[in-house]
Amino acid sequence: MGQDYYKTLGVGRDACEDELKKAYKKMKLIWRLADRNPTLEEMTKMFK
Repeated sequence: MGQDYYKTLGVGRDACEDELKKAYKKMKLIWRLADRNPTLEEMTKMFK
C-alpha cells in the first residue's frame, strides 16, 4: 500500500481543497527550512 498523503499533511480525508492547499503550503515551509538550515540535524535527516 502507498503512502497516506492526507495523514502526512495532517488533514482528514474529507478536507476541502482550501484546507489541502493550506496544509501543503505549511509542510512546504517546514521542508524548505530544513533545506536552508542544515544545522538542524533532525530536520536534515527527515529531508534526506
